[in-house]
Amino acid sequence: MLYFLEEMKRHLNARNVLWIGSGRGKDASNTPVIEMLGEWTTVDVLYCQSSERPRTPEDNYQLYMEVKQKHGIDPLTKAAIESAGSSRSFTRRDVITDEEWQNHWIHREFHQKNGDSELMFVVYSVDSACESYIVFYRGIGEAPFTVEEREFAFTASMGIGVLHKRMMQLRGAALPSTRLLSPQEKAVLNLLIQGRRDKEVALSLGISPTTVNKHLSSIYRKFGVSGKFDLIAQLM
Repeated sequence: MLYFLEEMKRHLNARNVLWIGSGRGKDASNTPVIEMLGEWTTVDVLYCQSSERPRTPEDNYQLYMEVKQKHGIDPLTKAAIESAGSSRSFTRRDVITDEEWQNHWIHREFHQKNGDSELMFVVYSVDSACESYIVFYRGIGEAPFTVEEREFAFTASMGIGVLHKRMMQLRGAALPSTRLLSPQEKAVLNLLIQGRRDKEVALSLGISPTTVNKHLSSIYRKFGVSGKFDLIAQLM
């Protein structure tokens, strides 16, 4: 996914690109989350940003939480969540006019502090309770995203549907269970799909084989499968 983001960032001349996994009704207690709208929350975030960005991802998270607590949900996130259920794309200008944007709190108190102004969202709907977002940014004074660029980004994102699904599966969001995978369960699962044996997984993570088995049992339960072969078949 990071490779895809880098290539899309270069092709679209974007300043920054962000991937966000979003789930509805999922227990994300093991992951720093943002409550979005209704039962939707973030389940994970990947950053692909320029070295010129003035704030770190951690600083951005804290700033956004402060701004959100003060004002509530921002109009772009609201527009994205209210359209949940089908894959889609839109730009900042599709939601809020230039004049409104310049005076809006989300621009003045958040995006402007990062040097960002133009945004484009591309959303892949994995299922009714799981969505994969890619957000492209351009800086203040840079040209807005065009209709052609939006259509290109949407087509490219739809072409990696299997990757979107895998990203969410590995985070426990695209599962029958309402509970997400823990960080160590994610690590075990990643090694497992690389073909590692249980003992190799234990050695790589510095844990005991017994602990690996406990994590595997939890993973099987969350995926609703009876064993390793059923798990691999579902992931593939």
